[in-house]
Amino acid sequence: MKNLRVLLIVCAIFLLPQAALAATADNAAVHTVSVQGSAALAAAPDQASIAIGVTSNAATAAEAQQKNAAIATAIRDSLKEKGISTSDIQTQNYSFYPVYSEEKNHGNDIIGYTVDNTVSVTINDVKAVGDIIDTAIACGANKINSIDFTVKNTDQIQQNAIKAAVRDARKKADLLASAAGKHIINVLSIQENGTRIESRQFGQMLLNKAAADSTPIEGGNVNVSASVQIEFIMD
Repeated sequence: MKNLRVLLIVCAIFLLPQAALAATADNAAVHTVSVQGSAALAAAPDQASIAIGVTSNAATAAEAQQKNAAIATAIRDSLKEKGISTSDIQTQNYSFYPVYSEEKNHGNDIIGYTVDNTVSVTINDVKAVGDIIDTAIACGANKINSIDFTVKNTDQIQQNAIKAAVRDARKKADLLASAAGKHIINVLSIQENGTRIESRQFGQMLLNKAAADSTPIEGGNVNVSASVQIEFIMD
């Protein structure tokens, strides 16, 4: 009997601290709420990129190449006169291929050649986009493949979008905590899910028009979005 009492005392010595620790851990349990915050902001674009194309057809390869080169050179020279620097004019695509006959039994006959030349032009004055297009068309361009409006310095607007997303997350967390009879006291973790800049784009356009016509192009707004995941501590 004496040995049994000693054994019980020893067990109590080991088990009581563990029970106390478990109770303390349970009392100190952290109550959290995890929410996702998002935001979308709009910014006025201050830069545009235009893909200007020249397609030339001729009976011989040399003639097609020469016609295309003459128009492309005229476009470059005119754009430079408009204040576009050489570094802002870059070749985007150049292709040269034969044109085959569509007549029956003559599918292998070459009847001419086609040259496609596309340059990408960066414009730092979005109000000048229409004028640049008109200038290119007047010089012989027959395709405007795309127009892309964007923002040159994206750091500030991305930061603003992230801050707005954090505020959105806090607003949601306050609402949830209040509904549960608690309030937010701190942040346990925060994760940025990324930011996204959606430039304003115009699709492929074939412009066959008189040079005297004016091309109105409005830049509109560039959309910037951000998303964060935040885990808040409640009390």
